[in-house]
Amino acid sequence: MVYLSRPSGYGSEKYFVRENEVHSRYLSDKQQYDIIIYNENVEIKSVFEKSDVETVSFAPVEMYANILSLLILFIKYKDEKLPFLSLYHCAFKGGAEYESDVRDANDIMDKLKAGVSTLRRYVKEIRNFNIPSAKRKDGSYICKGSFNFCLILKDITDKMYTLEEG
Repeated sequence: MVYLSRPSGYGSEKYFVRENEVHSRYLSDKQQYDIIIYNENVEIKSVFEKSDVETVSFAPVEMYANILSLLILFIKYKDEKLPFLSLYHCAFKGGAEYESDVRDANDIMDKLKAGVSTLRRYVKEIRNFNIPSAKRKDGSYICKGSFNFCLILKDITDKMYTLEEG
């Protein structure tokens, strides 16, 4: 499964791709993307300009599993409102800080806010990548911006990062 930013900069497009096509179709020309996520590997583009010569490189970024999960969800559902509870359960499930039977909504919000703040620090180099402050009135976060991305997930992994209602 491959998710790419739409040419309009709004949302993402999903493509069904065979594993043997991933490198030739999407990873052979990495420079067009600001961020690439290939399963659990994250690379962020850096652009250096020296003497009017632009050099592009990609740096691997290691993240805690729940922060990587948040990143994948925000990119997969770019420009869509992500409800707090669904986002929390999908991103933190299986982690040490996850509690499936949390009774205090403030506890969920604190963990989610801390995770999103950490994620923002990881992606601060990506131009136009923006996760505005949470909207408590509608209970959601959203990822916005005109950055270009390539998110590649195996089918089973894609299903893990599918939000459920509630």
